[in-house]
Amino acid sequence: MRAPTAAAVLSLALVSRAALAGAPACGEAERQQLASVFATGGTLAFSCSGTIQIDETLVANGVGVTLSGTSVSIQRNPLGPNFRLIEAHASTLAFDGIALVGGFDGGANGGKGADALDGEGGGAGRTGGVGGGGGRGAPAHDATEAGDGGDGDDGHGGALWIDAASDVTLRHCFVSQNGAGGGHGGDGGIGGRGGTGGPGGRGGAGAGENAGNGGAGAEGGASTPGGDGGAGGSGYGGAIDNAGTLTIEGCTFQANNAAGGLGGRGAFGGTGGAGGNGGQGGTSYDTDPTPNGDNTGLGGNGGAGADGKDGEPGGDGGDGGSAWGGAIYNEGTLHVTDTTFAGNSAFGVASSFGASAGFGGNGGEGARGGDGEPGGIGGNGGNGGSGADGGKNGAGGGAIGGAIFSTTPITLVNVTFANNLVGGAGGGSNTCTPGDFTCFGAAGGGGTGGPPGLGGANVGGGHAADGVAGAPGDGGLDGTAGGFGLGIDKDCQAAGATCTVPEPEGLASGAVAIVCLACRRRRS
Repeated sequence: MRAPTAAAVLSLALVSRAALAGAPACGEAERQQLASVFATGGTLAFSCSGTIQIDETLVANGVGVTLSGTSVSIQRNPLGPNFRLIEAHASTLAFDGIALVGGFDGGANGGKGADALDGEGGGAGRTGGVGGGGGRGAPAHDATEAGDGGDGDDGHGGALWIDAASDVTLRHCFVSQNGAGGGHGGDGGIGGRGGTGGPGGRGGAGAGENAGNGGAGAEGGASTPGGDGGAGGSGYGGAIDNAGTLTIEGCTFQANNAAGGLGGRGAFGGTGGAGGNGGQGGTSYDTDPTPNGDNTGLGGNGGAGADGKDGEPGGDGGDGGSAWGGAIYNEGTLHVTDTTFAGNSAFGVASSFGASAGFGGNGGEGARGGDGEPGGIGGNGGNGGSGADGGKNGAGGGAIGGAIFSTTPITLVNVTFANNLVGGAGGGSNTCTPGDFTCFGAAGGGGTGGPPGLGGANVGGGHAADGVAGAPGDGGLDGTAGGFGLGIDKDCQAAGATCTVPEPEGLASGAVAIVCLACRRRRS
């Protein structure tokens, strides 16, 4: 997910009388003071106005930090990497008149699954000695297994992360353009192709005797399925993820966003190994030196081609990540008074497509019969392997709570919600035809049956039967759509009423993240 861009000019709410009266601009000295107070604890009252740009997360670990100012914004350096602004670990934080702008916590992307190694082909059967049969082809090797893509990690609170042992109070604050985004799921590894079966050895020649039959071809090696794509991570609280105690008074939360990460793509399934071809029948020839003599024997029969192996399914696409609370995700204690939530959003992300399946391996060719009296019969062709099913498309990510999502009861007093948005994402659909490798989720085509061997020359020669073609697989299934959750009612100003939070009802249920008992439920 792309990080939000910090605004160059903050809201007019940040312009105070102190700023208009000519307070000095905040700079490097204040940045150093800020880093010091988070390291050791203490109180810091800013006499400057403007933005303090930081280059790394401010971490409070077992300390108390009190900050106050009249027009001071703590902001991530927009030219540097993404990071969360502040973390509280077993700490007590109290901010008054401080803006938190432009922080972003993004989950790491899942790793790609390892590609399978194709199986090696089998060796040829030995050639028969005089009048002897040819050897059977050596078996092919199976492919190795492909790996699944790793899941994306979750993102938590771009401005502030609060652990269960911390207590944080925010007064007269402006919290804007922060984000939490899930990492993308990794793509699955490509399935391996089975090795081709070894061909049969040629039958030995007959010198004034019957010739040897050709050896049969060996079966192809087994292929392996494509790896599944990893699921996208979820975004929890675009601005704040709270597991402790959080008190908010007289603040504005604006244009914060939580979003899920993309699901990883499923990988192509492996094609089954082709069957080995049969070995040619040996030829018998005349060795009688007398004028009318003829001791030509039977020509050797051609070896049968082996069956091809079935293809393997394509990997399933990873589910899209979900989003929980565009501004705040709460699983602790939350009290909010005289505060506005405007233009925050939570969006689930679309899933990835399942991959196309492997084709069935082709059947081996039946070999030609050897010449003789009569000539040998040609070998039967091998049957083609069946195609596999295409991978299933992933489910779209859901979204709940355009402004707040809470797993515990919270208290809202005189709180305004305006234009907070939620949106779930669709699952992918499959319209592929079998064997179309340009279309994700296509079924594998069946392997071709091997052709029969021709009969040997002279009387009695005959053709053998064709191999049977393999059956095609089925196309991958459509993915399911993610849930479209509802945000808090945009006109809900609780006016002293206590709002309660129901247990989550599931992503696809259209659950309301917060239900204010005194207000109607509707989209915000």
